[in-house]
Amino acid sequence: MEYIDGQDLASIATQKLPVDTALKYIRQIGSALQEIHSKGLVNRDVKPANIMLRAGKPEVVLIDFGLAGIQDDTITMNQTTREQGFAAPELYDPNEKAQPYSDVYSLGATLYKLVSGQSPPSAEERAKKGKDKLPSLPQGIDNQICRAIARAMEPVWEKRLQTVDEFLSLLGLSIAEKSISNPTDQGAIAETRRQTRIGIYTLYVTAISIFVGILLALFGQELKSFFMSPFSPPGQEQKSK
Repeated sequence: MEYIDGQDLASIATQKLPVDTALKYIRQIGSALQEIHSKGLVNRDVKPANIMLRAGKPEVVLIDFGLAGIQDDTITMNQTTREQGFAAPELYDPNEKAQPYSDVYSLGATLYKLVSGQSPPSAEERAKKGKDKLPSLPQGIDNQICRAIARAMEPVWEKRLQTVDEFLSLLGLSIAEKSISNPTDQGAIAETRRQTRIGIYTLYVTAISIFVGILLALFGQELKSFFMSPFSPPGQEQKSK
């Protein structure tokens, strides 16, 4: 497995991140989750402690797939994960099935933690208090972000945002935007395409050269005679005349 030099987001010195930085990390993890979900899997343990920040780079990596499983599978969450406030309510019930919306809840809870510096109350605690509403985020957090987090952390999964793409779109962080806003990636893609075109042209030229070489080897003498025949000296009959 790849060794990632860095530290997880739960142990970084600054527990409360600037909003722009937090959104950048959420977009990266959201992209990873989209890939996971496209393979029919659910992570079921998305939280700051399972997100590594590479040393010296503004890049995060989702780690620890110990609780991951196929969609529609059932699992009982461990007590530690429950208490941290990042597990969706349906993951408390061993008879409930996990779906991508379960990771959406955890991703929303992770963003809550990153921008507030505080873990959200657990789903179990929210149910005991009979209050679905989350504690207010610090002043200065955009209302759209607050709304997106509330929609992602809706206790009733039928009312929750169903996909990571819906959550990112509500935050204004579509995956398409990521590729547009990264000129380095665009440059790399353009260079790859250029190299591919050069490779194809080189292959064509090589194939034609080989074909011509084979023709010359097999029919070189006949071809030479054919092209030179109009310029050959007249025969004896012509000379006698």
